[in-house]
Amino acid sequence: MSFAWRERAGLLVGAALLSGVVALCACGGSGSARSEVIPIDKVKSCAGFTVEKAALILGIAARDLKDDGRALYDTPERTAHVCSYMNQSWQTSQTSVSFGLTRESSIEAEKDAFQSLRRNLAIANKAIGDVTGSTEKGPDTEPLAGLGDEAFYASANGALSVRVANVLLQVMVPPDLELKKKVAQEVVAGLR
Repeated sequence: MSFAWRERAGLLVGAALLSGVVALCACGGSGSARSEVIPIDKVKSCAGFTVEKAALILGIAARDLKDDGRALYDTPERTAHVCSYMNQSWQTSQTSVSFGLTRESSIEAEKDAFQSLRRNLAIANKAIGDVTGSTEKGPDTEPLAGLGDEAFYASANGALSVRVANVLLQVMVPPDLELKKKVAQEVVAGLR
C-alpha cells in the first residue's frame, strides 16, 4: 500500500470523525480524572491554544500561521469546534496544526462516545486493509499514557484522540506523533 493512499484514506476517515459522521469513541490511558464537566467556553476558545503556541511547537514563525478555526455545531447536548493553524507560506500539513474539540453534556456521555470511536476506528482499519489488500499488521489503536483521562493513537486515520472529562480532543495535524503529543499536552493543560 502506498503512503499517499494511506494518508488520503486517513484524512477522509479523520474528516468523517470530526464532522460527526462516525460516532466518537475511547481507549485506555492514564492521568488524573477530572470529576466536573468542562465549560463550553473552553471548547470555543480552543482551550487557550494560540497561533504562538502552534508556531513554538512547529519551530516556525507565528506570522506564517493563520488561525482558521471554526465551530462545527453548538447544541445543549454537544458542541464541536475545529481549531486550525495553517501555514500560509508552505501550504503543508508538516508545518500546520489542526485539532477538533467535541464537548458532551456529561462525562458519562463522552466516555461512551470515546469507546464507540475506538471501535469504529478498528472497523475503519480493517476496511482500509480490505480495500488495499494490505497485510500490514499493527495495532488498530495504540493506548497512550499521560495524556488526559484516556488517550490513544489510531493507525486508521493517524489521529491522536484524548478524553478529558466530557471533552474529546482529536489531533489530526501535524502528521508526526511526537508533535501531536506536544499539541495535546498544551490543549489538555488548557482544558484543566
